[in-house]
Amino acid sequence: MATQYEWFHGMLDKTLDAQATGEYLESLVEKYNSKLTVDEVIADAKTRTSPLHKGLTWDDPVAADKWRRKEAKTLLNALTIKDPKAKKKNMGKTRAFVFVHVPGYDRKVWMPLKTAMQDAELKAQVIETALHQLTRWMTNWGGRRELGFVAREVERLRKKIEVEYMTASGVYR
Repeated sequence: MATQYEWFHGMLDKTLDAQATGEYLESLVEKYNSKLTVDEVIADAKTRTSPLHKGLTWDDPVAADKWRRKEAKTLLNALTIKDPKAKKKNMGKTRAFVFVHVPGYDRKVWMPLKTAMQDAELKAQVIETALHQLTRWMTNWGGRRELGFVAREVERLRKKIEVEYMTASGVYR
């Protein structure tokens, strides 16, 4: 059975057909001995006849602006706050900034997590985002039979958090 491809949650402009793109990338993987680098994808996409060509930005000033925006998002996403009292190294870290919708703005904005957690509406958005990210993990990895045990535990945890959150917010009584 052939692999069925689709774009992940609107992560890519629909100018490229997901099935055709996936099959073409499979052919590149075969060409490059079961592996593929970003440089190989870009080199192929430079050719106007490549099915990948329309998926990349070739106008350099526009591409540069898109890249800087991506870098800024990466910077905001990657910065963490560490708790010096945490017993386990990874358990004492949390994101420094969150992406939330603040009344009065026509789009979502970044703000310090500690600020968002002081407002009930923003705190709800942060918790909903965390739950959504668990669901996205399931979308990314939960379909693999080899990861089934992890997927079941992640889903159990997501449901537990959702019930506790809904109970605390007064939705469940």
